[in-house]
Amino acid sequence: MVSDDRASEGSTEGSAEESAAARDQATSLSQFLRHAFVYGIGNLGSGVAHLILLPLYAHLLGAERYGKFTIAQTFLSFVLVLSVLGFDSAVIRFYYKYDDERRRKGVVSTALWVLTLTGVAALVLGLLFRKPLSQLVFGSSGEARLVSIVLVGVFVSTVVRVPFIYLRARARSGEFVLLNLGRLAAIVVGAWILVALLRLGIEGALWAVVLGPTLALAIALPKLYRDVGSAFRARDVVPMLRFGLPFVPSGLALWILTLADRYYLERLADFTEVGLYSLGYQVGMVIVLVLMAFQLAWPQYAFSVSRRPDAPVLYASVLRLYAFILVTVAFIIALFSRQIIGLISPPEFLPAAAVVPLVLASYICYGSYLVFSVGIMLAERTSFNMLVAGGAALLNLGLNLLVIPRYGMMGAAWTTLISYGALAVGMYVVSQRCYRIPYAPGRALAILLLAAALYLLGMRVLPPDGVGHAAGAIGLIAVYLAALWMSRLVSGREAAVIAEWARSIPGLGRSG
Repeated sequence: MVSDDRASEGSTEGSAEESAAARDQATSLSQFLRHAFVYGIGNLGSGVAHLILLPLYAHLLGAERYGKFTIAQTFLSFVLVLSVLGFDSAVIRFYYKYDDERRRKGVVSTALWVLTLTGVAALVLGLLFRKPLSQLVFGSSGEARLVSIVLVGVFVSTVVRVPFIYLRARARSGEFVLLNLGRLAAIVVGAWILVALLRLGIEGALWAVVLGPTLALAIALPKLYRDVGSAFRARDVVPMLRFGLPFVPSGLALWILTLADRYYLERLADFTEVGLYSLGYQVGMVIVLVLMAFQLAWPQYAFSVSRRPDAPVLYASVLRLYAFILVTVAFIIALFSRQIIGLISPPEFLPAAAVVPLVLASYICYGSYLVFSVGIMLAERTSFNMLVAGGAALLNLGLNLLVIPRYGMMGAAWTTLISYGALAVGMYVVSQRCYRIPYAPGRALAILLLAAALYLLGMRVLPPDGVGHAAGAIGLIAVYLAALWMSRLVSGREAAVIAEWARSIPGLGRSG
């Protein structure tokens, strides 16, 4: 009898410990969602900026000049990958590697010195070779002025990365969002003045892009200096470069996956095809508002809990929460993609709606890749990222060469999806070998397949426009949510985390 009582007591204690651990995990994950939600609110500003600027550029630039503007932005993002040196990830990794606050501040101030130097180097070298770069980027040396504007943007965007990284490392999501909203507001106001009022065309649009990070840097740099000082710690440079530099070739590979299709379309089709594809891609990239919220919160959260014994369980839970949220948003956007394009652009852009669902699916795969990559970062085996991203990029290049001449922008969209799918699978395999995490990706895949099946059903049975389409789409969304709940693809555990997050909303934006 005594032994039975002791067994009962032990069972009760074990159950209580498990319950306490589950509550602690729910609290931790809800804090992650809290910061992700704040970043998401800020990203709505990006969405509003896109909604304002897309019709402005579509009407005042037209398909051909909008395509050229897109090529210029592509070039800016390419050079930015080189100049940042992978420090986005390296600074946060080494910030949490040290417990001493002085060492942490030294990591940030050293990063500011390094990225300022690389930004200056990119600007000076680029200006010296602006005509050859113009020939390479635009197919004509007559666009050297556009190249010069882009290079100024590269310099400012490189330096301003450090204040943004610092705010992420400190989990100051609210301050991050306010600074980013200021950047976006400057771009929108600048675009309306330079493009709509002064009619400066592509040059005006590019100067507006430069104005945003310039304002953010002017606001953030004095405060950053007060917080971290100006120390340069040479001994931190090599370890951060060793961690970050592998992200440069992998970043270029991701650049190829994201943007090289525009170059293929330009060379193998024309600027009009680039413009259509780019606008459809931009609509599909609305999902990035959600994806970026996760991406901005994820590294800080992953490294801050890495010493916990239940860290692998927490990482796996993030994937399940991510799959539910991102796929749901993508499903809704896909159902209304034609209506969105019709609302923001002239009728000549309506064919762009065909690429939107494929772009959405591609970014779901990309988000999975980001979640999976935590394993190689915790193991400090970032060189594997080069292999995975490089392989996906080579696949993308080869497929684009094969399919774009025959299928145009639809070939580019399918190639993007296949390549991002390969990226996610490759990172899952490699990362699991470095750091084992019980992801159970089958459930996330089932959520994606359910949404895809209902979308295809909707495209077959719903009218293309009007009230009938809207009513049918809302019905499909209801069926999707009911199926998730009834099939237990969204479990009570995930529901508990979301409920805990909802209770934490009054603390939005505070570090924790």
